[in-house]
Amino acid sequence: MSHNNSESNTIIFKLNNKFKITQFATIIQLFKACSETTAMVIMTNHIHIQVMDKSHVCLCECRLFFDWFDNTDEVKKTVQYLFSKNNNKSITFIFSSGIFHTIINSIGDQQILFMEFNTDDDSFKINIEYNTTNKDNINKYYSLPLIEQEQEMMKIPDTEYNLDFVIGIKTIYDIFSQMMIFSNTIRFVCDENNMCISSTDGTNGEMKVNINAYDFEEFSIDEGGMLDLEFSLTHLMKYCLTTKLVSQIKFCMSVDEPMKIIYQLDESSDSVIQFFIAAKMKEE
Repeated sequence: MSHNNSESNTIIFKLNNKFKITQFATIIQLFKACSETTAMVIMTNHIHIQVMDKSHVCLCECRLFFDWFDNTDEVKKTVQYLFSKNNNKSITFIFSSGIFHTIINSIGDQQILFMEFNTDDDSFKINIEYNTTNKDNINKYYSLPLIEQEQEMMKIPDTEYNLDFVIGIKTIYDIFSQMMIFSNTIRFVCDENNMCISSTDGTNGEMKVNINAYDFEEFSIDEGGMLDLEFSLTHLMKYCLTTKLVSQIKFCMSVDEPMKIIYQLDESSDSVIQFFIAAKMKEE
């Protein structure tokens, strides 16, 4: 099947890398936890996805730059052609998060993912094809209806944070998972030398972990600074944390800003998924 559409109304994104397909399925799974629908906004050089959970505590955002896909040059040409033809700066496609994740999550080894978005169609197509052809390898072609609804992107300002640290995702995931046994709230108390992470308000007991600043992969805090913040551990575990994207994760915190959690998806690309979660108000 031909997938060259550099001068048509169809934008095709190709992934032929098993790890990236797994990353993509994980991203959609996280967004599915927040919202029943996913809006992909195709910009001049990347796909922008943004969803907010119903309680408005957590904002999820993803930017997949065209160089993250296998057919980078073809995508760039098609998008440039469409934007110049229609005087567009972005194109939005909205569809069911759950159905989309089920399809993407079914992709096995030696299979290629093609996503076809046509600006003149009321659906978009997902093609799963094999690298090799034999009687046991059957290609599958899906079509999902697009959903008509208003989609407003929040503008997120660049912010300097008081505290930044990088830690292994499996390490922090295990800590948070164990703390969920005791409480739905997690507390961070941090200075230049040490971070104490603890469960709070738990009826079944308490868990506390002390981490020396030198034990982080990266650690930076304002000189003489100290932070004492609480967050919803339920939201962190449900919407923000996964071990399937990358090996390390970055946290950014400030007194008057939501926590920012960053997954850098690929060293050779600026593609990133990040989460913003509001701090809990402490009871006096």
